[in-house]
Amino acid sequence: MKIDQLLTEAEDLFGKGSVLARVVKKPVNDQLWDEIRQLTEVAVLKKEQELTEYRAQVKNWYSELRLAKYTERRLLKDTVREFYGNLSPSQKMLVTLRDELYDGSWSVMQEDLEARLNGKPYIFKLVNRTEEDIKNINMLKEYEENNKVNLKDYVN
Repeated sequence: MKIDQLLTEAEDLFGKGSVLARVVKKPVNDQLWDEIRQLTEVAVLKKEQELTEYRAQVKNWYSELRLAKYTERRLLKDTVREFYGNLSPSQKMLVTLRDELYDGSWSVMQEDLEARLNGKPYIFKLVNRTEEDIKNINMLKEYEENNKVNLKDYVN
């Protein structure tokens, strides 16, 4: 039993074809068995220590990554809040109208305004700033796409 157990441990630890695993297969005296077992235990302890250190390093990296992501989200929120705060009242109104009248779609809103400009049927009658509104819509849409945000979330 002692030989089989040691052979299995050696093969598991060092691989089936390794030199140590082959040495263990040969009959040896008790003193040599004890030395082999001690070497095996030392190797196992070393591997366990390396694994513990690696886990600590991974845990540290994960903590740093979470902090970096939190900081990035916080900075983005502050940046978007500042961007929204610098919008003109008419631009802020476009954000509100997009969500209330056009189900949050810049494309549908823009198509409606362009239809109005081209004398085609349109859905809602807005004030006479159609061309300016289309430019603003493009700018707001691009900002939302680039920053992966919805300005509606920043409406007071």
